[in-house]
Amino acid sequence: MINYSRNLILGGNTMSRLMPKFYIDDNGVARLRTDGDLVFNGVVDVETNAMKNEYQNTGIESISFPDLETITGSYAMSYLIAGDTNLTTISFPSLEAITGSYAMEYLCYSDTYLTSIDFSSLTSIGSYSMQYAFYGCTRLTGIDFSSITSLGTYGLQYAFYGCSGITEADFSSLTSIPTYGMRNALYNCTSLVDADFSSVTSIASYGMYEAFKNCSDLESIDFSSLTSIGSYGVQNGFYGCSSLETIEFPELTTLYEAALKESFKGCSSLESASFPKLTDVRSITNPGNNGGLWGTFGEIASLKSISLPSLVTISYRDALDSMCYNCTGLETIDMRSLKTINSIDGMYLSFYGCTSLESVEFPELETLSGGYAFANIFEGCTNLISVSLPKLKTATGEWALAAAFKDCTKLTTISFPSLQSVRNNAFGNNSANYAYQKGMFLNCSALTEIHFPAASRSAIEAMTNYSAKWGASNATIYFDL
Repeated sequence: MINYSRNLILGGNTMSRLMPKFYIDDNGVARLRTDGDLVFNGVVDVETNAMKNEYQNTGIESISFPDLETITGSYAMSYLIAGDTNLTTISFPSLEAITGSYAMEYLCYSDTYLTSIDFSSLTSIGSYSMQYAFYGCTRLTGIDFSSITSLGTYGLQYAFYGCSGITEADFSSLTSIPTYGMRNALYNCTSLVDADFSSVTSIASYGMYEAFKNCSDLESIDFSSLTSIGSYGVQNGFYGCSSLETIEFPELTTLYEAALKESFKGCSSLESASFPKLTDVRSITNPGNNGGLWGTFGEIASLKSISLPSLVTISYRDALDSMCYNCTGLETIDMRSLKTINSIDGMYLSFYGCTSLESVEFPELETLSGGYAFANIFEGCTNLISVSLPKLKTATGEWALAAAFKDCTKLTTISFPSLQSVRNNAFGNNSANYAYQKGMFLNCSALTEIHFPAASRSAIEAMTNYSAKWGASNATIYFDL
């Protein structure tokens, strides 16, 4: 046991006076002479570079700082014990704040014997302070950061990457996640089952980018207070979480560009997704493919229901583009409040290939003024029988409904009882060069009836050869509503 029992602030030159003697091993390498335990009683702060690289590959089994309250120095403990093969425990029971940049960067990097860490009093982590701190510590079984309320940019980036023994992660007091704050933080934590972020209200740009990627045992995550996610905030965040069965964001109202882009792709057990208060899904104008829900649930065959009951307006490009693309088990869609899509590609390909869908309803939808707003939305939904658009009045967006029901081979009849204004090419054209401009009913082989209100007759009949353009040559078109 080596016991430093002095009341100290460790500065840049302090360790040279405190270090025990080294010895030269049989290979000519200098080794720290220690029986395996270090206790730093009385140390209350660690300043810049004070303990950087001090105990790498030394055989130390435990380190304790029972009185340490703050770490103010940059690189203060960077690589402190990285690469050690015997360290099992590192303890900071009184530590409240880590403010120094890179203070604990790579602290215990790849220490494969580490099983226990104690940060039970820690409330604040500064910028870059703990990035990569426990990267690759494969025997670490739990993270109790339940006292943390403040996190700086890059503060926990990659901090627990590859910690395949972790089963629980508690961040229940943390209120916000800043830019890159937890990027890749728990990536490849393949035994993680539960994660608690119940007090987090906002996630900034890239805040949790790929944070839980490939956490294949993850079953539960609590975001019960979350209201907004910034640009790319949780992109690919849960990619490959194959044990996750349900996800709910009960207070979430706003998603910025690519906030949840492809976030749940590969979640092969996911059955339901709920966004009960979501009202604002954003993106940037250029380039495309950056909507807040772009491809979020793409190709999840297990997904049965998705609920967006409060979403009223889609005003940003690609907002829900490819959201549930090829979700072959999807049966229920709740978008009961949607009234307007005035953006390009607002719901382009949203439910493409959802072959279990039999009935869809948009009871309040009135306006499709954005280009390609509904283009290819239900293409390939081969079991779709019923489509309800009772209040749709305006389809003035260019190619707004092009290929919308392409290859819906069981669709027999469809009505547009409120339609008043329609753009010449809104329903697509089979002579167009691109798949996203083809006729709305192309290959709807069972379609026999299409119903419109009498008031729309002149606008529709002004379209030359319109039934052929729409792919509806076999259907009878009525103006009887």
